[in-house]
Amino acid sequence: MSISVCSYHPEHGYSFAEGLAALQQGDPETRVWIDVETKDSDILAAVAAHFQLHELTVEDCLSPGHFPKLEDFGSHIFIILRGVKPQLTYEQAAGDEPLEKDEQEALGEDEEGKRLTYKVALFLGPRFLITVRRQSVSWLDALVRQAGNTPEALFKENVDVLAHRIIDVLIDRFARSLGIFDRVIDRLEEEILERPQSLCMSKLFELRRKLSSLRLIMRDQRGILAQLANEGHLIRERHQRRYFKDIDDHAVAILNMLDKQIDEVVTLREAYFAQINLRLGDIMRILAVIAAVTAPLNLVVGLYGMNFDVIPLLHNPLGFWLVVSSMALLTCLMLIYFRKKRWL
Repeated sequence: MSISVCSYHPEHGYSFAEGLAALQQGDPETRVWIDVETKDSDILAAVAAHFQLHELTVEDCLSPGHFPKLEDFGSHIFIILRGVKPQLTYEQAAGDEPLEKDEQEALGEDEEGKRLTYKVALFLGPRFLITVRRQSVSWLDALVRQAGNTPEALFKENVDVLAHRIIDVLIDRFARSLGIFDRVIDRLEEEILERPQSLCMSKLFELRRKLSSLRLIMRDQRGILAQLANEGHLIRERHQRRYFKDIDDHAVAILNMLDKQIDEVVTLREAYFAQINLRLGDIMRILAVIAAVTAPLNLVVGLYGMNFDVIPLLHNPLGFWLVVSSMALLTCLMLIYFRKKRWL
């Protein structure tokens, strides 16, 4: 649990403090950024009471599996966004990463998307920005440290600039994290082409399900970014909305990337079935050749197995070897014919 408070006052300049007590030093003219990392409802309720935040938003902040959303409360806006976990690997994405009990209960239907992502909530007002997360987020921790060392770099104009910076980094990390799926797709493609029999079909369905979950999350977030970029009552400065429009363009690029990856997975599935059908065709062709070769041999063996007194070469000392030789010759001639016809 941690609370970091970075503030700027026209007369007193910049200040940085940690702890809940730092909230009491607020001033109506002060621009402030409060970063809260906690799972404690009492601590978050104290912050909400100080800034007169709605109690339902506190509940949404503490819910680990909440979907992206934007709500306008007049005096401030409330935003929930989700970023892809930076430690993401394909094995962890497959479900090997343990979850806490309350997270397991809150995942709901879209379990994969919540397992792959973490939540960051923002309260954005005219003079304050509050970020809330349940766990440590490396890039957000880095921004907090920057606020303590060089706060003027973050408070250049107003808190909208800082909100833009935070959302921009989150979306940028979302895009970069998708590179792991490109590598997984390339590895599966090599496996399908070289060793299709060793591929488990569930891997393709599992990968497509995860990409679809991420696409659903990003589609919701893209709607939020479009609102921030176009609606003046959310971001009042027109020139600042242009920066959010740039983030919206990045979100569209991420959606296109996810669509491309999903299409590639579908293509891999079709290639897998094609390889399996080709392998099955080879097996059936070999079995057909074996059946065609052994059919006349069975005929010869059947003829010489009949109980008649007069059978050609029946009492000839070389009769057995002559019949066997003729059967071998017949087999060779049939194989040569099949090869000439390119059936083998």
